[in-house]
Amino acid sequence: MQLLELGISTTNHSLLDLQKLNKKNEVDFLELGISTMTDAEKMLDQLGRSTFRTIHCLPFLKNSERNFMLNPCRRPIEAAEMATRMIYRAKAIGLSYQLYSVHAGLLGEIPGPKEFKVTDRIGVEEGMENLKIFRKELAETEKIVVENIYGWNKESQALGMTYNELKEMNEIFPLLLDLGHAAVNYELFLKRRLDELDIDSLDIKEIHISFLKPGGPPPWDHCSYLKNKVNQRIIRKLEEALETRTQILVVLEIDAPYEAVAENIKLLRDRLG
Repeated sequence: MQLLELGISTTNHSLLDLQKLNKKNEVDFLELGISTMTDAEKMLDQLGRSTFRTIHCLPFLKNSERNFMLNPCRRPIEAAEMATRMIYRAKAIGLSYQLYSVHAGLLGEIPGPKEFKVTDRIGVEEGMENLKIFRKELAETEKIVVENIYGWNKESQALGMTYNELKEMNEIFPLLLDLGHAAVNYELFLKRRLDELDIDSLDIKEIHISFLKPGGPPPWDHCSYLKNKVNQRIIRKLEEALETRTQILVVLEIDAPYEAVAENIKLLRDRLG
């Protein structure tokens, strides 16, 4: 097994908490998450550009763009135009990064980023064709990886729910495998164990890890570790992914204060090295 290269997403974390994690060397790198241009530049200046190895989704939004939904498998042209803007804005401020990850997308329309009432649904085949269009329309593709997500309920499906969908996505782009999202799709929607997801043949460049708190309304992931069977299976699947991959970045995505984040980092370090 390789040495764990562990980072944390900046999303939903204060600059002060990120500075603590960085100063104490508790993480190896940071991932710049969804942010306005002003906030992103402040973080980069305060934390140092070299600390960031990956960027995710929409890291450099203008105020007029804050309600944009990046959904390549449903609106590939608009998604490609926005992703290209993000790439150019990163370049313009001198940010060097290894990977830029984007959501593969929901198979339907939603009113806005925080409202998951899906309408105008499309099928998986159309979603895959749109993902191919997205790739063709991008100005640069060599650093792009696509992430599996989940819908807000069984009816609002997302691209990448099953192994076959992940495999087909993988023929278009390398993957960011989000294990929290995969656990929701498998354990809650498909009623199957995450153990059944075969990742051996998948080209995975990055992993997002978060933990589930099933029950109640969504979202169920981006939680701190709770000792339950699904979270134990998430850690086992991460171990499995690291067994055969010598170069892969792992990003912790949890919505929690500094103390809980530090505890989760320690948990992963103790378990995975």
